[in-house]
This record gives sequence, C-alpha cells and structure tokens, in this order.
Amino acid sequence: MTGPHTGRIRAGGRAPPEVGVLLCAGVGQRLRPLTDTLPKALVPVAGRPLLDHHLEAWRAAGVRRAVLVVGYREGQVRRHVRERGDFGLEVEYVTQTERRGSGHALLMSEDRIGSPAFLVGYCDVFFGRNPSVWSALLADSRPKIVGATVSDAARYGRLITSGEPSALRLVEIHEKDGVHSEGLVNAGAYLLPRRVVELLHAVPPSPRGEIELTDGVTAFVAEGGSVDVVGASAWVDVGTPEHLAIADQIGRSAVDSSPV
Repeated sequence: MTGPHTGRIRAGGRAPPEVGVLLCAGVGQRLRPLTDTLPKALVPVAGRPLLDHHLEAWRAAGVRRAVLVVGYREGQVRRHVRERGDFGLEVEYVTQTERRGSGHALLMSEDRIGSPAFLVGYCDVFFGRNPSVWSALLADSRPKIVGATVSDAARYGRLITSGEPSALRLVEIHEKDGVHSEGLVNAGAYLLPRRVVELLHAVPPSPRGEIELTDGVTAFVAEGGSVDVVGASAWVDVGTPEHLAIADQIGRSAVDSSPV
C-alpha cells in the first residue's frame, strides 16, 4: 500500500482526489444482539473495529479528509474516532436521521464533498488484512467500482460488464436479482464523479423505498459515463454473524482468502 500522494500527478494529468465518504449510519439488524449496544461501524474484526480498518487504509492510500455518514449510535462513533486522534485525517460528520438508502446518504453529504471526484465506501464490508482496493481506486481520477466474485450473487448487486477480463467496464447494476448463480457483485467501494450526486437528485425510490446509490451509478453509465471495474482479492459482506466470523478468520490469517 502506498503512502500519501500529496502533490503527485498520476495517469490522466490530474491528482487523484483526497476525500472519501464512508457510510456508517446503518443499524446492523442481522448482527444483533451484538449491535444492540454497538454501532455496526465499531463491530470488531480481527481485534479492531471495521471503521479502523477502513480509515487506516484510506490514510495509507492518500486520503486526507473523511466524511462519515452516521446515524445509529453516532455518539459512540464520534467518541471512538476522537479517541483515535481522527486517524490522522480531517474528519467531518453528516447525520442521516432517516435510513433512506445509500444514495440518500450521499445526497446529504453533497455540500461536504468539495471535490470533482471522491471515494465512497460501505463501512460493513471487509477487504482483508492489507486491502489494495483503495490504492487501486486512487491510482488515477477515472470513475471506478470494486467488484468481487461470489458463488451466489442473488442477494447482492450484480455487476453487468463489458470488455476483456483485464479491463472490465460497468454496463449496469442489477440489485438483488434473485438469480442463484456465480457472479461479479458490487463490493461497496467506489471512486465517483460529482455527476453521480447530481443524477441522484432525479432517482426515484427503489421498491424498498430507498434512494439507491447504485441507481445513480447506473444512470451515469446510461448517459455515456465510463466506470472501470476493480477486482477485490478478498471481500466479506459483514452482515451476519456467520460472515463476521469469516471476516475475523481472514483478518487473523497470514494470507487473504477469496471473496465471500
């Protein structure tokens, strides 16, 4: 993992962005009773909260400013970050009082982004002990999404792509399509242009009544935008006790495992 990239210009002639939005407002219903007294962002994996894994990796990849979208038990998140010296980052908070989806969380953060491009991460995913995905996202300023191959993609956002395996481009995202087959799915990490936020203003609520970030990304592609797909060598959606145990095992192992 590389160190801070302040002042560096990479491919495309522009410096990569140094701001990220981390979505930490969720309750973590399926992780109860653990999340009865603990926000999902502070659920421990390999002895450290999920939040720590993300913010430490962001800082190492060159992020300077983190916008944390908080909600459920937000006081615990704020206190934890403060006790960790803000992880050496400039940290700002946005409170999502209503759980209206990932796109809604990003819309609430719109005024805090202040950059033509920015990272977005879901706090309840785990990329292993030494995650390289953030450095890969920040390699240049091109829009990107991280994908992971899983044995059953039915309950995830399935990525429909084009191009060669070594240079995949996103075509669209099919949310929880119910098709029980292996597939490349949305791993919950992006480098996005501000245009996606603009498009989210016109995105209607999904069938579950939420503004989905993935709908904004798909709209960006539909109007001609290009989004590269970055592969994750290790990935766990930490949404259940079973998957938390898998993430913990990966986090304590010497070698990262395949996505789960």
